[in-house]
Amino acid sequence: MTGLATSAAGVDPDAVMARVAEVPASELWPEFDPCRVPVALHDGAATFLYGQPVPPEEFTPRSNGHGGLVYPGRHPAVVANSTAEIGGAWTATVDLTGISDHPPLEVAALVVHEAFHVFQRERHPAWGANEADLFLYPVEDVGGLALRLLEDGALHRALAAPGDDEAARWAAAALDLRRERFALLPDGAVTYERSAELHEGLARYIEWRVAPGCLDDLLSADGFEPDAVRLRAYATGASWALLLDRLAPGWQQEIESGAAQALDNLLRVRLSARRLPAVDVSMSERERARTRAEEDIAALLQRQAVRRAAFLTLPGWRLVVEIDAGEPLWPRGFDPMNVERLGPVEVLHGRYLVLRNASGTLEVLDRSCLTVAAGHHPLFTGVRQVTIAGEEFPPVVRESDGEVGWEIAGCRGEFRGARLDRRDSAIFIRVDANP
Repeated sequence: MTGLATSAAGVDPDAVMARVAEVPASELWPEFDPCRVPVALHDGAATFLYGQPVPPEEFTPRSNGHGGLVYPGRHPAVVANSTAEIGGAWTATVDLTGISDHPPLEVAALVVHEAFHVFQRERHPAWGANEADLFLYPVEDVGGLALRLLEDGALHRALAAPGDDEAARWAAAALDLRRERFALLPDGAVTYERSAELHEGLARYIEWRVAPGCLDDLLSADGFEPDAVRLRAYATGASWALLLDRLAPGWQQEIESGAAQALDNLLRVRLSARRLPAVDVSMSERERARTRAEEDIAALLQRQAVRRAAFLTLPGWRLVVEIDAGEPLWPRGFDPMNVERLGPVEVLHGRYLVLRNASGTLEVLDRSCLTVAAGHHPLFTGVRQVTIAGEEFPPVVRESDGEVGWEIAGCRGEFRGARLDRRDSAIFIRVDANP
């Protein structure tokens, strides 16, 4: 196949799936075959469903010779590159609209990445990370970040090393720096990193195996932003896996059997048999890393302040939902790749959020909103305020018998026991959530 045909998103879903079918599944992971996983692809105009054992009633069969099913527009379950239950079957979901300019093989590799998550869900449900811990990760700790920068540099050099012994020595240095860093972190942060490496890191590794690229595209020697903890786990998890491929053949079976549950620990055990000393990290390197960490954290705090101010001063109308009394709003869905903590209780959500309580529901898709926590956790002890900003025209809000509802671009909601308060260019929806 020479390339993908075009569709509403610039790529043809049928051609994407044809590329997936060409992937040598037996070489990726024991017992994993992406062609056995249902896949839903949204191309901007419709959602195409493949490999679904029981066709959901909202989808209709296609008659173009490619098979599969189609749903007009975006199916409600396809809100991100993720997994979702469609028709009673866990399904890999991919939104093609944001990747129309990607090379054909990369698009197929992303589908395989999400299909691997379905495989993980069925065979290894314990691999998932607790996203609540991500919001409490100590991203402003200078000592921890300095060690993380050194760890990333050593891990990058291990991957790039021309010889196995050199790779092993740099990998051992990365592991020693990680052990030192983990001693500074709370248990929840350590568990989060390792769990995310198993879940997202291994999926990224599978994706890399399908479509290898530049090493710096996987793990930059310059490290990640202080708050890019989840994004970094994709890279470090894949990096440990690639080093295990090189230095510890047969490791996949050990992970698959459940005998090992942390990629870094498995590599540490395998390296101990080589009896090679780790590369020393000099004091000057440590001092440079600490200076860099201080600068990065200062820049992070400044960026958070700028982002908050920019959001709250967007031109146009604002819609604010406030819980005046009673039960807060609880998260029922959010995109962990597009959230940014702006302080102890504020979170800026970049594209997707669903909040509910007994009084109603608020849903946001493909736009930003700012939440203010009701308790000590930025999100998971509930939300007491949500702000939608930047509306060009006044939001059309309906009010009847104590119920308030609205539907604007990228946001809709409805609450009982609510009242409206209009003030200048802002609309406040105040909810009394007492039963």
